[in-house]
Amino acid sequence: MVKRSAGYLLLLLLVSACGDSPTKPSTSVAGSWQGNFSSDGDEPGTFTLQLTQSGSNVTGSALMAQNEFTNVPGTWAGTLNPSSMMQFTLNYAFGPQPCQGVFAGTVNVSSGTFEGSFSGHNCGRTFTGTIRATKVN
Repeated sequence: MVKRSAGYLLLLLLVSACGDSPTKPSTSVAGSWQGNFSSDGDEPGTFTLQLTQSGSNVTGSALMAQNEFTNVPGTWAGTLNPSSMMQFTLNYAFGPQPCQGVFAGTVNVSSGTFEGSFSGHNCGRTFTGTIRATKVN
């Protein structure tokens, strides 16, 4: 009976060790970033990000500038997968109302850079665009 119980216990341990274990991203995006974005119908814009990372979760703050708007605050939330693709959302508000807006997209993160595309909307319209940035620290 003891041998049979030990056999079941060993089988249980082996089966539980075979489960899916999430792979951590090999890239770190924590730190300061500077970049630019372009969207249909607008002048190109610039931004800075200060990002933190915990496993695959990426969060941070942004300052954006486009057209006549400067120092527009925003928040970044993203998920970085093991193949260095990050889905992100950048929420922001600008102008006297203020007008709420969002960019949502995917970037490919490589050694100290990222680049990708997004779709978005604000209180005036919807748009699509591209985004790229370089890590500055």
